[in-house]
Amino acid sequence: MIDPVFPFLVSVSFALLFGLAGAHKARDLAQTARTIEDYGLVSRKRAILLAPLIASLEIVTAAGLLYSGTRPLAAFAAAGLLLIYGAAMALALTRGAGDADCGCSFGGNSQPLSSSLVVRNVALAGLVLIAALPPLPRTFGFLDFFTVLFALMAATLVYAAVNTLIKNKTALVQL
Repeated sequence: MIDPVFPFLVSVSFALLFGLAGAHKARDLAQTARTIEDYGLVSRKRAILLAPLIASLEIVTAAGLLYSGTRPLAAFAAAGLLLIYGAAMALALTRGAGDADCGCSFGGNSQPLSSSLVVRNVALAGLVLIAALPPLPRTFGFLDFFTVLFALMAATLVYAAVNTLIKNKTALVQL
């Protein structure tokens, strides 16, 4: 058992990540399909079929992480998705698709595939499993909500910084 702040923080963090990622993919399914196709692992036809499925899985996973009854299952689903994405990246890299966009950036930013992204996904898959741990039976106090809020802000900044470092490393290697 673990203090309830940790699984709650992890589940809210990953719910935001998967919810935003799923919404981003759902907003432009054609671009999502092109990104999937650029990995060179499936045909255009299959990429078009996978795009809405991936967006939906991410949104459902995000919702599942927010409800305590489905949190453990959603945490395993999130870890599974992250590992599948990491495996797809690794396979695409071995097939020479290193210039392909990873599809893991928000907005118009492009980030090419790299082994660092594979490592990041494996680390995130391990981290999200904290949400599946059973919490200690105690109620959340006023301070717990502030702890989660500030930790969420810090986690967001760390995630953005790591992604920026990975992107800059890839850009420097290409130079």
